[in-house]
Amino acid sequence: MLNIEISDAGSQGIEIEILDITGTLIYQKQLSSSGAHFTEKIDLSGYAKGIYLVKVRQADAVYIGKVVVR
Repeated sequence: MLNIEISDAGSQGIEIEILDITGTLIYQKQLSSSGAHFTEKIDLSGYAKGIYLVKVRQADAVYIGKVVVR
């Protein structure tokens, strides 16, 4: 499971993307935040083993991180 938490989400829309190591988009979800704390759980058990990039985009910021599926 991949847990994404944003402590100061505000009321902005949030977009979550997961890309494989070649840059192919394999997951995308757009959500609307309704408070100061935002949590999203994504089940990665169906994905192949490897390294994935997680991109979380808000109105004025983009956060990129790496996730390893074992």
